[in-house]
Amino acid sequence: MDMSHHRAFTFVEMLVVVAIIAILGVLLFPMFQRVMDRVTVMKFCTRLQTVAKALQGYAADHDATFPAFVDERVGNSLPAHWQGQIAPYLGEDIYSERYSSVAGIKASPLHDPADKTVNEDDGGKPQRNVAINGTTLLDANGIPLGGTQIMGVTARRISTIARPGHLMMVGQGVDANISNIWGACARFGFGSDYFDHCQRYPEGMYFAFADGHVDLRKYNWVKYEFDHRYDSAFFDWNGSALNPEPLANPENKE
Repeated sequence: MDMSHHRAFTFVEMLVVVAIIAILGVLLFPMFQRVMDRVTVMKFCTRLQTVAKALQGYAADHDATFPAFVDERVGNSLPAHWQGQIAPYLGEDIYSERYSSVAGIKASPLHDPADKTVNEDDGGKPQRNVAINGTTLLDANGIPLGGTQIMGVTARRISTIARPGHLMMVGQGVDANISNIWGACARFGFGSDYFDHCQRYPEGMYFAFADGHVDLRKYNWVKYEFDHRYDSAFFDWNGSALNPEPLANPENKE
């Protein structure tokens, strides 16, 4: 067979092919990235729903009351923490799985998949950073420390929540750069540091509410709610606070 009639690709033709592939990559990468971002959002929303169901399951077994942030009746240890209290409802062992990179933390519903930070003080491991709305601590007698005011959902009876569809229950907490696995990362905080270290989704913050549904709230709406405290989506005034401020435009998500 005469091979003289078969010519190879020229260098210019190869450059054209490479250029076309590069252009297609540039055009398709943003689309691929948007798909991956959406997958991350869906994964996080599913995890929030799982945590919300665990909290509701705990309440059903404990006189219709959500767990305290820390319950001294259980002892000053990991099981006393709210995440430890609902661990059985999540099928988790907080001791064996809390830092596991395979079966534990990365797959845990208590971890935001968009958070890529790690706890350098603990060997560069990720942390459980789904935050709960509330700060109530219970003493050994089951009495809230610092008075009887109970806001948010911690140590809160479901029947005292005026608007369960409006009251935040759990959402994205701060990353490992300013926190630790069982401390501030596990509840909502106030101030610029909090927002600087929890803004992992450009569209806003995702929350599971006290009625169990998950929804998106834009950052300026969240900040407004934080600033207005009483009778807000973070506090849901129950009559124990002084001088409650009315909530303006409660359904506005902008």
